[in-house]
Amino acid sequence: MNNINLALFLYVMIMFLATFIFTSSKETSSSFIVADRNLPENKCAFSIAATWIWAPALFVASSQAYLKGWQGFAWFFIPNILTLILCGKLSLKIREKFPKGYTLPEYMGNIYSKRVKRLYNIEMIILAILSMAVQFVAGGKILSLITGISFLKMSILLGIVALGYSMFSGIKASVLTDFIQMILMLVVGLITVPLLVIKTGGIESVINGLGGINKDYLTISLKSWDLFLTFGLTTTIGLLSGPIGDQSFWQRTFSMNKNNIKRAYIKAAIIFAIIPLLMAVIGFSAAGIGFIPKDTGIVNLEYIIAYLSPSFITLFVIMLVSGLSSTLDSNLCAISSIIAVELKGDIKRNSRIGMILLTIAGLLIANVPNMPIVTLFLIYGVLRTSVFAGTVTTILSNTPIKESNIFYGILLSMLVGVPLYVIGASQSNMNISIFATIFTLITPYIFIKLGGKKNG
Repeated sequence: MNNINLALFLYVMIMFLATFIFTSSKETSSSFIVADRNLPENKCAFSIAATWIWAPALFVASSQAYLKGWQGFAWFFIPNILTLILCGKLSLKIREKFPKGYTLPEYMGNIYSKRVKRLYNIEMIILAILSMAVQFVAGGKILSLITGISFLKMSILLGIVALGYSMFSGIKASVLTDFIQMILMLVVGLITVPLLVIKTGGIESVINGLGGINKDYLTISLKSWDLFLTFGLTTTIGLLSGPIGDQSFWQRTFSMNKNNIKRAYIKAAIIFAIIPLLMAVIGFSAAGIGFIPKDTGIVNLEYIIAYLSPSFITLFVIMLVSGLSSTLDSNLCAISSIIAVELKGDIKRNSRIGMILLTIAGLLIANVPNMPIVTLFLIYGVLRTSVFAGTVTTILSNTPIKESNIFYGILLSMLVGVPLYVIGASQSNMNISIFATIFTLITPYIFIKLGGKKNG
């Protein structure tokens, strides 16, 4: 317990000291939001990878590997990698078309109208709030379980830490701390996982667990189709839509030299891949020896607690906090860029107020009793899907779509698809959830095709 508290204290000190030493509170408005468009390629690659490791990523890979074997893990892993590669291609295109931009809503507003811009701002603000809540729920519960400190206090502490260094120097602080956090996650994972496997039967335990705890998913069968419908389809659509509807990634796109964008995203995909692969190995190993956790959602944590010393538990906690913090600070900076474009006056002051309000909103949702983390995650995944078709088509097309078709396609997708998904998720109705996901994805595309191209 004392080791974990000390480690958390040292972690916080490292983040703040790095921010205070290597960045400045006197950043200009432009450098606070987009770092004067000169962020280093490698740091950005690590930052993108760290931002993409949202809270569930550290647990879902292990959980799916444990429950559904290699097939469950594949439906989580492959779309994650493809998503970052796709985002890199779109990022390069948008910088060519909009070299001095700040946000995706701003770009869509310039192409179409203020009301389209407002739709995108609404989507991204709601997404940021729900994403903050997910990080607080996941991190607060785990840290509360391990430290004995109440969930409320731990969730507030997570918010204060991310808020503190993000408010200091904006996107530069976010990218710098992301870089450090990603390094920490890689080092901890590469030390902890091999040792854990050695202690629990070696590579044989991993091979024995490739079909999951019940060996049902070692080969392709009818259960594979059920897995696709219940997990693979929604996850793939949600992940591919992920960065597209998230200003955190567009902000990094607008903060880099245009010539570095494609390489940065490819590097990010490779760096990111290491973490879910390591987490999956834990899940396979646990399944291979027949380990039964109290909560399959955190099987990797319970497995480490069962077989490794407290020192390694402490390391895993630091890994968890690093993943959480990188997403928290990215959300905070994303809000700052949206506010900078929308509000007149002191950009840095307004941005910092926005960061504070976002933190409070996320904490309020996270502290609703029995808030389901998976449901929150899937809901904002479907929300991001609502802007996928319109965004991709606009960026890749040389001729814009009619404004009314973009607007009403996305609006209908949001107003019908997202609430319908919430109903399906709350009732555990797979058919409703699948229909809602597909509806949210294809409705804007249908409107786009029906409307044709904008005249002139």
